[in-house]
Amino acid sequence: MDAEALRRATYAAHMNRVARIFLSLLCFLPTLAQAAAPSNREEARQALAVVLQEMAPGGQALSLGDPKMPDLLAKGWRLMGERGAAYLDAHPAATAPELAKELAGLSADKAPWTFSTGVVRLNAEAFVVDSTFSTSKDAGATSTFMVLAKSEGKWRLAWNVKELAAAHFEKRDDLGRWAYLTSSGYGDGSLVGSVKALPSEKSGRPRFYVEAEASGQGGTLPAQVSIWAWTGKEAEMLAVGTYARYVETPKAQLVGNVLEVPTKEETKTFFSCGMCPEPRGLWRFRMGPDKVEDLGRRFVLPEVELVDNLLDRIARRAPATDLAAPAVVEKLAALFPEKDEERHFPFGMLGETKVSHAGVARRVVIDFDEGAFTFTLVERGGRPYFTAVETPPAAGK
Repeated sequence: MDAEALRRATYAAHMNRVARIFLSLLCFLPTLAQAAAPSNREEARQALAVVLQEMAPGGQALSLGDPKMPDLLAKGWRLMGERGAAYLDAHPAATAPELAKELAGLSADKAPWTFSTGVVRLNAEAFVVDSTFSTSKDAGATSTFMVLAKSEGKWRLAWNVKELAAAHFEKRDDLGRWAYLTSSGYGDGSLVGSVKALPSEKSGRPRFYVEAEASGQGGTLPAQVSIWAWTGKEAEMLAVGTYARYVETPKAQLVGNVLEVPTKEETKTFFSCGMCPEPRGLWRFRMGPDKVEDLGRRFVLPEVELVDNLLDRIARRAPATDLAAPAVVEKLAALFPEKDEERHFPFGMLGETKVSHAGVARRVVIDFDEGAFTFTLVERGGRPYFTAVETPPAAGK
């Protein structure tokens, strides 16, 4: 089983283990809404301190996989949301930074579990808040994002992604991922994310995006980007996608009306190390006046993908002379003694890639475990075409 298959199998096992917990949480949420809200910051801070203590009985942090944690997290986020709404009622002109400061003031000193918040103002009657509970130990971290909205002259906690995620949990889809609770493991964990503003739709509906990644261990982790619009009653998801992310990769950014999300792309005939950012990719979404357009993913160095596609064709003994000269195909085919249909990464680990230009040709040097391969690439009929390849002495031995 390769690393990706192992990660998916582990994720599925964890999802099955906690499915019943989150279904019970969905039933528990209405009960929470009926509880009396603290009347001031000190009451809210004390109530949240009780929740944080219950998250760490005897000073030992519970793991996110503990059956008590879904209810405790729901209580904590409800308290934050209700305190935020009360603060906005008392301070009608409050800004997003002021609301964030108020929520940060609810924290308890020296608690094993702590929390952080971020706030984005959507319009005059709505704020979106991201909130993360985390611990310095291996118990993990998890986030939510929720909307505080003004209705009939009063602010209230109007929407929380956890409720929607619980309804999607058994579908094992991208939304259900927000209901996934587990201690931080290698290469996976519960989602931790933050919210940023986007240009509003032509109709005036405010939009925002959430960039999140698994709170796991390792250099490359599953990540997710989602784009939302606030309808006035609920958050409507406009786009969502999951990808791999190197932990030190820069965050997404809005360039004009296009959201650019850095990714770590997958290849078929070689792999990259977990602590490496390559092969770098970019996922782009255009913010149209009335819709979000997924512009797709691409490699930052398209030559890496071109080489991978060529090697994959040859490894599977599929026709490849539309991609490369017959002599190139023949030379590379000699490196594969047998047909490879099972994706055993015959070229090992990807190293450094260098691309230089010589007239109309590109010189592509890619390091693999067996050494550096040098490809000559030209445009033929408007399409990339490999005309020559130099292989290292150790290749195929």
